Amino acid sequence: MFLKKLIAAIMAALFICHPFLSIAQDELSSEEEVTEDKDPFLEEILAEPVDLMGTAPLRLTLEECIRIALEHNAKLQATGYGIDAAKAQLSEASANGWPIFDYEYRTAPVPADAMHAVSSFFKGDMAWWNKIKIGLGMPVYSFGKISLAKEMARSGVYNAEVIAFQEKNQLVSKVRQLYYGVLLAEEVGRLLKEAHARLKEEIDKRDKKAEDENANGVANGGSEENYSPIDNMKMKVFLFDLEKRLAEARQKEALALEGLRVQMGLSVGTVFTVYSKKLRPVEADLKPVEDYTNVAMANRPDIKQLDTGLQVKKNQYLLEKAKLLPDLGFGGFFEIGRTVRKIRGLTATGDFEDPFNFTRVGFGVQLSGKFDVHGGLSRIRKSQSEYYKLNLEQMIAKEGVKFEIKDAFLRAKVAQGNLQRARNAEKTARQILFLAQSNYDIGVGEQRELVDALQLVLLTRGRYFEAVFDYNIALAQLDEKIGVIPEVKK
Repeated sequence: MFLKKLIAAIMAALFICHPFLSIAQDELSSEEEVTEDKDPFLEEILAEPVDLMGTAPLRLTLEECIRIALEHNAKLQATGYGIDAAKAQLSEASANGWPIFDYEYRTAPVPADAMHAVSSFFKGDMAWWNKIKIGLGMPVYSFGKISLAKEMARSGVYNAEVIAFQEKNQLVSKVRQLYYGVLLAEEVGRLLKEAHARLKEEIDKRDKKAEDENANGVANGGSEENYSPIDNMKMKVFLFDLEKRLAEARQKEALALEGLRVQMGLSVGTVFTVYSKKLRPVEADLKPVEDYTNVAMANRPDIKQLDTGLQVKKNQYLLEKAKLLPDLGFGGFFEIGRTVRKIRGLTATGDFEDPFNFTRVGFGVQLSGKFDVHGGLSRIRKSQSEYYKLNLEQMIAKEGVKFEIKDAFLRAKVAQGNLQRARNAEKTARQILFLAQSNYDIGVGEQRELVDALQLVLLTRGRYFEAVFDYNIALAQLDEKIGVIPEVKK
């Protein structure tokens, strides 16, 4: 919409200023110097964006922008920590065969006379006691629970990797779209700047002509070309409108560069710009939509997430069933207790009878579990229903993916056709301009025909830029939909 309004303004401006197209560039003698106040805002929007940068900018190609974004984008780096967290969860779930140690240390005052413990305690007849205990447990067999937990944790790692790939895919698509947006803004800016220069030149020429005629006492109507004061004012109004739209184009270019900087993870104040100065269509051959659908089913991240999530739900259902079965493990312990004084009145002095001074060790096998029939069966039915629900949602989601792929493919195909038509229209418009210019030069053509031809060239040129941008964006979105990331050199 912005580009269409832009071209309409240029056409209207050139329609008003059509006499200047047939006038030769006469060198006017500078009898009188006229100084005008400089407009900083106008100088800024008419200057090239590169000239306004404090230092020489770093010129980056699209491939370099993608590479830098993949290396420094903060959001993409955060997904790497998500993968590390999922791997740590997998390591925790892999408990089978790994021993678990328990330790315990106790220290307290105890009565020195065991036969009269209470009175000994209140009389202050006490001894200090220390105890250390170390336990060892090792799971041996859990009837499938540990293996299912490991499989679910492994699926979590896979999901984290899929999320990282999805973020990477979206990042590349954003960088491509921002890069093309910068190029479009530069092309529009050059188109507006050229129209502004021609219109300003004609306005200055008319003002100079009017001053000369007033100085010589010649009426405006007596000149060969009738310069209407109203037309001159209209031209100035359109000149101001061109300046406004040029400022908007510069603003959009600056915002696109800032967005590109953020996506690339560059620090604030980094001076850079795009390497290319021309917006050109991406070279690509569209394949049948079935090929893109097959690639999407194999590579698209959310499809992988659905498959993985369905497997997790299945494992959760099996795990709930396995929870009804016991756990088998091996364990052992070692503990020692000592007092700093001898305890009087003890009747049992063996290691397993003496509560104060002992050295104990033991090991054995443990079979344990919890048989909650009502709760266990309820959880089994719940996980089974969630599995069936997700299975149906997965089928629906895959159909939705096929629709998205077809939509993106058709938009790319239409954009490709529009690009070819825009190219043909621009070529035809240039031919018309050449014929109109030739006819006007030999005196058989009218000036209005030449003006119309120039308007048509400007209009088709603007529409060509718009078609190139739409086509490149459509290809970037199609690659994003099928989960394909372009390869870049490191």
